[in-house]
Amino acid sequence: MQFESPIAFLLLPILVVIVIYRHRRNTAGGISMSNDAAMQLINKRQQWYYKLPYILQIATAFFLIFALARPVTTNAKSERKSKGIAMQLVVDISSSMDQNVQIADSSATRMEVAKHVIAGFIKGNDSTFVGRTHDVIGIISFARFANTICPFIMGPDVLVHFVDKLEIEDRPNEDGTAYGDATALAAARLERMDDIYDQQNVQKTDDTSVKSKIIILLTDGENNCGKYQPMAAAALANKWGIKIYTISLQDEPDTQEIEHEGQTIELPEDLSQTDYTLQQMSNLTGGKFWRAHDFGTLNKVYKEIDELEKSDIKTISVIEKKDVFYIFALLALLTLCTEIILRNTILRKIP
Repeated sequence: MQFESPIAFLLLPILVVIVIYRHRRNTAGGISMSNDAAMQLINKRQQWYYKLPYILQIATAFFLIFALARPVTTNAKSERKSKGIAMQLVVDISSSMDQNVQIADSSATRMEVAKHVIAGFIKGNDSTFVGRTHDVIGIISFARFANTICPFIMGPDVLVHFVDKLEIEDRPNEDGTAYGDATALAAARLERMDDIYDQQNVQKTDDTSVKSKIIILLTDGENNCGKYQPMAAAALANKWGIKIYTISLQDEPDTQEIEHEGQTIELPEDLSQTDYTLQQMSNLTGGKFWRAHDFGTLNKVYKEIDELEKSDIKTISVIEKKDVFYIFALLALLTLCTEIILRNTILRKIP
């Protein structure tokens, strides 16, 4: 319990002085009696009865002072408000994702490596990622055709379940690489996020809005089918304020050695046409392009994206105060009424 006006307690010393003064005044005078036997004629219990109104008056003043001090109870609450990121994870499932890459001391397919890294990116792990618990995420896969695997949701466990279900497309008539269509579909779904709120009658506020909208495109091949060209899809994303992060999962690039001033310098090979297109897509939308070739490099790429795109999370501490002065005011009223009733009934003084 706290007191909003503790200055009222300065009245307590005044109350003590008044009590001492009245006590001394009441004991200063007396009636002379011949012996102690006469004194016993007055019942001691009755003496206390007659002092009761005086005690109640003191209690009334005491409770009123506490009421004037405005006692309050406090209840501290913490409320977390977050403004997450809306993102579409666009994943290549074409047959070329069946090629093996290095992971630790063994090897795994590009698809398995991608699924492992993406699951950690979404849910978090102890070593690299904290998880995207405050973000709205959707998943789109593509080979010859782009498909929505998971609509926008905010639930890491559910999202990881859909990631685990991703499988390489092994049907010849379904195989191909159409990341232009997949990017266009991802951009369109991000652009229509406000329609989702309208359909669900959700009032758009700072808490329901998103900090930014991004597409993370992972592919290992050249766009060779589909309706939309990659740069056309990137132009749509740029028009709607959506950033595209592109990742090319390829074999480890070859390097060439050159001699310069007596030193040997290794230069990476030039970008392929596919990587150049992916780089242009990211540059157009304000994103970034990476090349990865194994688990370690792909994990590093998603870690960098994780650091670039962070959710806004703020904790608001609220202290609720509740006035309880009325408890002491009621006690003062109760003692005052009791004193008045006693003084005018059974303890009434007759002149």
